[in-house]
Amino acid sequence: MREILRKILMFGAINTIEILDLAFPFSLFYKKDEKIFYTSPEVFNPYFFVFSSIFFAKHLVVPQNSMVLDLGTGSGILAIFAADRARKVIATDINPYAIRNARINSKLNKLSDKIIVRKGSLFRPIKEKFDTILFNPPYFPLKPKTYKEAALFCGPNYLLLRKFLANSKKYLNPHGFIQLSLSSYMNLKLIQKFFKKYGFRPIMIARKFLFFEILYLYLLIPS
Repeated sequence: MREILRKILMFGAINTIEILDLAFPFSLFYKKDEKIFYTSPEVFNPYFFVFSSIFFAKHLVVPQNSMVLDLGTGSGILAIFAADRARKVIATDINPYAIRNARINSKLNKLSDKIIVRKGSLFRPIKEKFDTILFNPPYFPLKPKTYKEAALFCGPNYLLLRKFLANSKKYLNPHGFIQLSLSSYMNLKLIQKFFKKYGFRPIMIARKFLFFEILYLYLLIPS
């Protein structure tokens, strides 16, 4: 029954994108914990639509004066909250509209000196090593056809997440760790197998119950 529900939600996500495009064809501003955020219509708004980003931001674990990588930054919300404690944050996204959006938000919050925004998928634009890597991956194992779909669709059999896990250790400093969000919409038993395959020990640090979904936040410790 759970697997049937997951498939219904997965294919319903395609229609969700179209509905959001019709309902919100404009830019939005909002405030969160004294920070101001702008979102363009080409980027998912984390306040209204991507609840996992707000949940993630509330439970960030960022060591003081650390180097942080925010993969798939979107509007830049995680990068901006991480910058409160980090020495430097590098934020990346494959969506050029998200890159522009994140740069605007770093300027709005007077953090341009601490946040560097780069365009590219996963680790392609990255050469540095980090104390923590933040990743709020797409939830559904479908192939994305547009930039906006790439925020929801992770590729067949969670291809993007598997590539992330296979390569992330090379970009971690000694004693570095990953912070990763997951959803009950995902095949969590399969993803736990991915953690073991790629050599990570998962520690769940937060959980949030929504009406039709449970959000999870993990620390992944290289084993």
